[in-house]
Amino acid sequence: AEEKRIAEEKRIAEAKRLAEEQRKAAEAKRIAEEKRVAEEKRVAEEKRVAEEKRIAKEKRIAEEKRIAEAKRIAEAKRIAEAKRIAEAKRIAEERRMAEKQHLAEEQRLAEAQRLAEARRRIVEAKRRIAEVNRRMAEVKHLAEEQSKEAEAKRKAEAKREAEKQRMAVEAKSHAKLMVRSNVTGDIVRIDGRAVGATGAIYHELVPGTYQIEISKSGFDTYREEVTLRGGESLSIRGKLQPRLRPEPELVSIAGDCYKMGSPKKEKGRDVDERQHRVCVKDFQLAKYEVTVASFTQFVEKSGHESDAEKNRGGYKGCYAYDRDDDIKWGYKEWATWRKPNKYQANRLDHPVSCLSYNDVGAYIKWLNSETGKQYRLPTEAEWEYAARSGTETAYPWGSQVDKNACGYGNVANKAHDWGTPFPCDDGYEWSAPVGRFKPNAHGIYDMHGNVLEWTCSVYSKEYSGAEQVCAKGERKKRRVLRGGSWFNESGGVRSAFRYESKSSGRGDSVGFRLAHD
Repeated sequence: AEEKRIAEEKRIAEAKRLAEEQRKAAEAKRIAEEKRVAEEKRVAEEKRVAEEKRIAKEKRIAEEKRIAEAKRIAEAKRIAEAKRIAEAKRIAEERRMAEKQHLAEEQRLAEAQRLAEARRRIVEAKRRIAEVNRRMAEVKHLAEEQSKEAEAKRKAEAKREAEKQRMAVEAKSHAKLMVRSNVTGDIVRIDGRAVGATGAIYHELVPGTYQIEISKSGFDTYREEVTLRGGESLSIRGKLQPRLRPEPELVSIAGDCYKMGSPKKEKGRDVDERQHRVCVKDFQLAKYEVTVASFTQFVEKSGHESDAEKNRGGYKGCYAYDRDDDIKWGYKEWATWRKPNKYQANRLDHPVSCLSYNDVGAYIKWLNSETGKQYRLPTEAEWEYAARSGTETAYPWGSQVDKNACGYGNVANKAHDWGTPFPCDDGYEWSAPVGRFKPNAHGIYDMHGNVLEWTCSVYSKEYSGAEQVCAKGERKKRRVLRGGSWFNESGGVRSAFRYESKSSGRGDSVGFRLAHD
């Protein structure tokens, strides 16, 4: 029993020893594992810090490269702009001299024609007088055989006939009449006979009283009675008043999905034109840009003063072009929607310009009050969808910078050099009457060129979704304008090209077009 007890104690002691050794081994293993994990964490942290330093360094180098490239591009643009302005000034001077010579030649030809016509009339009068004298001689020969009473009658008749012939000769001495108006594309009628459009040309007429009419679709006919005397030159100017209705003519556009923006290989592409799929609902868009006539009606009824007239936004007047100023482009105190251009009359059928986003908002608020409808500006996505009218090319007429542009819009062209022009002549150096060029496939006019058009969308360089909604309020955020204008070169009138401005910004090439749900 004692031996069994001793053996049991030894076994228990051995078991305790083995358990203690196992515990120490486990503790050593745990400590070793903790050290290994700590070491791995330390190494990982050192790698993370090194990677962050590497990324920061790469970003800093990339930023320095971007800033240097931006400076280079800005300097290149400044030099190019200076060259363009100098070239434009030279071309303008050459054009002015050519126009002066052309006008002098026209005056010389007109004077030569007038003298030739006067000589022809004199010869005709002499012929008629000779004819009268011949007849009088015959009468006299016959009268010699008659009595004194017949002689007296003959002389009286001859005298009456001579006076009659003299008056006829005087009646044949033509007068000149020039008819002008405040619009283009009109028709002049003299005593009901159409004689062409108004302009700086004289109509030769027999002395007398005439009924003058000047008419144009959408305007009240101007009528005036004039009396012309022989040899007189008279000029009259008719002022046509538009038959105004506040509501625009709308085109219904079926909604669909399309690729908004431009492909990376499109010529003239900018970095903010990321191509992406966008869907628009059915909407309506005005067939024409809002005209000077329509805005005049709004101002006369509401008393609105534009931001340019009130010098809002820290600028005086409107951003405009003045070739007589040392700074050609800039905010000019004389420029407002009433006079956006020093070199072209502000005609009623031209698009209104020099309007800020705030001015456009005031017009729409008034129009909705007048009509009981809810007109608005198009979203940026709606505008591009309507402009593309089913195309995926740079322009609705294709992707080439060619003469087709002058058939669809008033753009920078070789006849009126603004930057890099299209190789054609659209007939207008500044703004053109609305609807003067071909419509796109939707039947909408002037979506490319003439004047830039405000949209209701806030500008987002990355296309964050703002292009699909009308921003409410947010007056301090910059808005998108689309379409290009009369001085924009090929890249600036592409369907995808984007402009942006603050709400109080305004320019002589900035107008708008209405939309409706």
